[in-house]
Amino acid sequence: MLTNRQKTIIYYLIPPLVTGLIMLIILYIGDYVPFGTNTMASMDADIQYLDFFAYFKDVLSGRNNISYTFSKTLGGTSVAVFSYYLSSPFSLLVAFFAKNQLELFFNFTIVLKLMMCSLTFCAFLTKRFKVSVADCWKRAAAVILSVSYALCQYTIAQSSNINWLDGVYLLPVLLLFVYEIVNDRTSGWKLAVAVGVSILFNWYTAGINCLFMVIWFIVEYTLLPSDKRKKMHFETFFCRFIKFGISAFFGVMISAVLFLPTITALKNGNRGSIDWSLITNPSFNGTLLSFIPKYVYGGTSEPYPSRLAVFAGCMAAVGFISVFLSKASSRKTKVTLGVAAVTGLLMVYCNPFFVAFSLLKSATSYWFRYSYLNVFILLFIASYYFLAVVEHDYLQPLKSAVIFAVVLVTFDYLTGTNNWNNVYATAAMSLLIGALLSSLFYYQMMGTARTNKRVILTIGRVICVVCMFDLAINTALLLKTYRASDADSNDDYFEQEEKFISMLKEEDKAPYRISQTRTRNQNWDGSNLTAYYNEALAYNYWSVSGYTSSPDDWQRKFLDHVGYPINGENMNITNTSILAADALLGVKYVLSDYPINGLTKRENLGTANGKSVYENPYVLPMAFIVHGDPDFKNLNTENPFLFQNDVYSRLLGRKVDLYRPVPYEIIQNGNGEAVPLIFRIRIPEGNYAVYGNLPWNSDIAAKLSINGSFQFMYAQWLSPSVFYIPYSDATADIELSTAQAYDLNYDKVQFYALDLSLLAEVTKELKSSVPEHTNIQNGAAEITINQAHEGDVLFLSIPKDYGWEIINNGQEISSDILDGCLDLIKLNEGSNNIVMKYHVPRIKRGAVVTACGLFLTILLMLYETGKIQSIHHRQR
Repeated sequence: MLTNRQKTIIYYLIPPLVTGLIMLIILYIGDYVPFGTNTMASMDADIQYLDFFAYFKDVLSGRNNISYTFSKTLGGTSVAVFSYYLSSPFSLLVAFFAKNQLELFFNFTIVLKLMMCSLTFCAFLTKRFKVSVADCWKRAAAVILSVSYALCQYTIAQSSNINWLDGVYLLPVLLLFVYEIVNDRTSGWKLAVAVGVSILFNWYTAGINCLFMVIWFIVEYTLLPSDKRKKMHFETFFCRFIKFGISAFFGVMISAVLFLPTITALKNGNRGSIDWSLITNPSFNGTLLSFIPKYVYGGTSEPYPSRLAVFAGCMAAVGFISVFLSKASSRKTKVTLGVAAVTGLLMVYCNPFFVAFSLLKSATSYWFRYSYLNVFILLFIASYYFLAVVEHDYLQPLKSAVIFAVVLVTFDYLTGTNNWNNVYATAAMSLLIGALLSSLFYYQMMGTARTNKRVILTIGRVICVVCMFDLAINTALLLKTYRASDADSNDDYFEQEEKFISMLKEEDKAPYRISQTRTRNQNWDGSNLTAYYNEALAYNYWSVSGYTSSPDDWQRKFLDHVGYPINGENMNITNTSILAADALLGVKYVLSDYPINGLTKRENLGTANGKSVYENPYVLPMAFIVHGDPDFKNLNTENPFLFQNDVYSRLLGRKVDLYRPVPYEIIQNGNGEAVPLIFRIRIPEGNYAVYGNLPWNSDIAAKLSINGSFQFMYAQWLSPSVFYIPYSDATADIELSTAQAYDLNYDKVQFYALDLSLLAEVTKELKSSVPEHTNIQNGAAEITINQAHEGDVLFLSIPKDYGWEIINNGQEISSDILDGCLDLIKLNEGSNNIVMKYHVPRIKRGAVVTACGLFLTILLMLYETGKIQSIHHRQR
């Protein structure tokens, strides 16, 4: 015979095992990795996360750094990248997968996190509602509802944002400790640890969960039994709330070693700012009842107007309705749970709530990124009915199912979604589950005869199977919506690219940057554009590209000034090669699928993923000496070509025009797609690389062709501004065709030719003054200059960052900045021994705060468990 402890362990293992089994079956039937080529790594998971996990694999093997890496745009700390995307303990599993197995790792990790969701929710329900080992039905209901939490609409729809799932499985843990604090249990220290762990695993969802904890404290207080409420004076409530707040604060302190540097890093970009005007807008986006027609198989959330999807199984819907209709539920319970449900809807539909739970940012994608809170409220209310209410009307579940089915069909008819198949299937399933639940309740009320027990057991098993099938249907449908089907091509790309980069780095071990004109999945939509700008992180090389939620804005502005435009809040478009700019930034190699005049193809390195290696003969070293103390104030930042001329002129101490205007004419005015807009330029004689830039006032989604050959979409999301113009004759035609109005800024149209002969002379001159010794690595640099002259300045292709400590000849110094981005160090006359070390800002201060938080949490634990009192008693 099994002991109660063994039975409890088995019971807790059932929800995650069932969740894992359902997911395994769906992955197998749906041809998902490892059984096929479909993958859950879609959208941002494909664009960003796979590359981040490849980077983290290199970090774990010691080949790259979190504290500082030149693989992130021009270089910087990756602390914020780590704390948002990678700090989950599940990320450590990437060490056991090759880079061409990242799709398998991603699917595997999602399944594990979903299993964790069911485990923690089961623990919450069991302890919150004191489910007995002997009560088979309640334990079965807890298992069903736990799997419902794991396989709800949110976890599948947002599975591509795998880092958010840590917040989903930690929410029940946090709220369990909130419940225990409200009930005066010794759980303050447990909540502190849970909050700290939640922030360390993913600060974003931790912030959302902490906000929700305040609401949940009030909910749990209101749900206290009447006898406890009567005994609790305001002072008691206030003391418990203070205990709750202090415990949560201790948790924040515990996380400070990572959280404090993260906040500091976020301040380098737009993510660190708060627009308080967003929260003062009291508007509603959509109607509160618009979530009803979305509670169907395959339902997805939609913005503008908001339509929330929170499907978590038909049994949850039946239980939710039954709480409010059952005569066994008290009026106070109905009011409290009703207010909780409405508050959950206000969190989505009312703008101040929406902005607050979006952490004071305008969250304009992935609707709704915190709707797992709504799922939790739904399932908690349903659980209240199945686990806390003693039902006397066995027909109540069936009545609720009928109401749900009728309302669902009616709303769908009125809103005209024409989603009849899924609506009818959901309605039918709810009626079936309602009937089975009513049958179960009927036989439970009949007594304890052996026949009734067998029937009850049979019906209970049928309910479990039907509910699992119900959840599996929705999961399979949602995965079809949110899946990608390119796992095989991605794996092949990863393998080829890694070998390609390794071969290049093996041949040339000097410090330099690499750029690309083509990336993974670049032409997936026919636009020939890309958002895959994290390949430098994935394959461990230095670049000028990056796409993260924590960019450094001064780098983005500088790149914008040289012709790589800012796109949205997170990236610059760097899918071409602007030779003079690349030379300045130390871009020695360009991986390109087409030749660019001025670059030399490295035939010996072959091709990979359709790209060849082109060497930039004009590249400047990452560190060189500039004479004459140049002044970089008031640079021309309006025109990228004139900006580069200006920078090179000041580096040289004389005016140089590397870029020269190219005459052009408009030979055909555009009028819709049938009549394109055509510019004709005249190519100067000589050795030139020609570029164009057509500033636009508003996006026009135009097809840009050069000499009749389509290049890419232009003047839209992800499109470049400066573009390379290949030519073979004395003229070239640049054609734009769009169905929209040609809303270009014709006064600022730019066509320029880069004089490659002059560029060669200029860069040769600048390369003639280099340090005797240069050693630049991630987060460190050592530079020796033996004979500097008065007024000499060391130019470094290293972006500014407050974490750099610069020491010259044993004394700490500060640097000047070129256009707010690149370091310039004034040299002493004679010898200069420069040592640069990067220290993650505020990590030491964060470590001290973490140590204090742990100490205070330990004191709280000792106090709550009575050990401090017993020690004091023995001393007396």
